[in-house]
Amino acid sequence: MDLRQLGYFLAVAEEGHLGRAADRLNLSQPPLTRAIRALEADLGAVLFVRTPHGMALTEAGRLLQDDSRTITALVKQTTDRLRRAGRGEIGRLDIGIFGSGILSIVPRLLARFGEIRPDVTVALHHARTQQNVEALRQRRLHVMFDRGVQPEPGLVVETVVREAVLVAMPEGSHLATLEAVPLALLERVPMIAGSGPVDPVWDLVTETGFVPRVVHRVADVVAALALVAQGLGSTLVPESASVVALPGLAYRRLDAAHLSIALECAYRGLDVSPALAGLLDVVRDV
Repeated sequence: MDLRQLGYFLAVAEEGHLGRAADRLNLSQPPLTRAIRALEADLGAVLFVRTPHGMALTEAGRLLQDDSRTITALVKQTTDRLRRAGRGEIGRLDIGIFGSGILSIVPRLLARFGEIRPDVTVALHHARTQQNVEALRQRRLHVMFDRGVQPEPGLVVETVVREAVLVAMPEGSHLATLEAVPLALLERVPMIAGSGPVDPVWDLVTETGFVPRVVHRVADVVAALALVAQGLGSTLVPESASVVALPGLAYRRLDAAHLSIALECAYRGLDVSPALAGLLDVVRDV
């Protein structure tokens, strides 16, 4: 028994007449008659009896009619879901994230994506850069957002946005009286830096020859800002981190307009996920 046979059966059952069912199916009557007989032979049950008014269902036929409607509805539902998945309207996206992007930019992108693809499930995975890159290689992630991601064969890295570098300092710092802080002045104050082997913001700034006096190292930008708010030092952050507002915390521009830091997204170049394509469209638009 196949779906074509079920369709023929339902047409005859609903019309109660071979001729009308054949017209509905755009068939001549003989092949429809043969199809019904073949279905009865496959099932080992008589489905119809002929009457002066047409075709009447047997008890087996009534049972098959009920089940056929359920099967047909499930096939239609499955077909619709597969088509929607093919258009990226449903499905799941696993997204890796690390650093300050989660504080402002990435949530804005995901909110916009959620508006246009509300039935796509988004799962966020917080891990360091290399862990997320490895998860991409192993197809455990569809895309990651981070800074300082290095291109490699099979991975595409796109810039989402470039941001200014800010100085986060205790509110009472003498540097807070300045509109823009020269890097040279920061060499005289205690600084809080990242604990990882790579810190894109600090790497960018130290390439200019800046030598910080690091007094604390922390795992992430939020921890650094919490220490700054307690007066334990200053730190450098991308502009998007300034959404973190804590008592005792102040932000000032770095007097180095040529320095900017990129937030990037990385994904497998051969990934054909329609949901990922939809997210990348949002990234490029927003």
